[in-house]
Amino acid sequence: MVSGRRLYRTGLLMSKKVILSLILFLIFLSYGWGQSGSRVSVTINPDVLIVGEAFTLTFLVDYPVPEDVSLIAPPFSASLTVDRFLRIPRASSAISDTGAGQIQTSMEFRLIPKTSGRIILNSFSVITPAGITEINAIVLEIRNEKEEQIFTHSLRWEGAALRITAGERVTFSLLIQTRNENILSIPPAFFMPEVPKGVILSQSQINIQERERGIVLKLTLIPLSGGEFILPARILQQENVRFEIPELRIFVSNR
Repeated sequence: MVSGRRLYRTGLLMSKKVILSLILFLIFLSYGWGQSGSRVSVTINPDVLIVGEAFTLTFLVDYPVPEDVSLIAPPFSASLTVDRFLRIPRASSAISDTGAGQIQTSMEFRLIPKTSGRIILNSFSVITPAGITEINAIVLEIRNEKEEQIFTHSLRWEGAALRITAGERVTFSLLIQTRNENILSIPPAFFMPEVPKGVILSQSQINIQERERGIVLKLTLIPLSGGEFILPARILQQENVRFEIPELRIFVSNR
């Protein structure tokens, strides 16, 4: 575990040579040299981070001499175990002005997450004779292997009038934008809301064409008196699929 901002060298220790190099570098800065720093790219592998499974956090620096490259790291979260740190040269696929392949310096952490959730690593600093390059905070999303991915679908009401009269019959539908046959085959009763008092609300038959359009529920409403007919917003879930149903309001006037 790393505590405090630490200067990473071979074996994760600070050497006298590094301190001397840093002092000389600060002297260079006082004369206006090395202000821009070397270009640094950051990669995380793999893309999906799982509790207990190691991943690599790599800083690829456009500087060819690993011994002249240092990395100042922030404190690591207690939710992460630092398994190893490597600083090695790496051949780049890019071509230099001379026509030869470039050599870069790779600084790689191998980390193991202990818990799920969001972990934020504050800024890193990469130091080379070209200057200091500050790396913005890195956000890691860690999940448990057993956690299922939830797929959310937003539905909408179609054909509902804003205003009707008591005793008037009106038909409207609940529509989903998907062609997933498993979702479209869900029985309409799954989406049926609780019937408010003072109305007659029943399911209507859905034909093949309507089903193909994405209609999952078709309702016929007959309000018995004036007022406001409200179907509140709901969230339904079946296995790893979540359905977000918006609120529906219809003003009902008396005859």
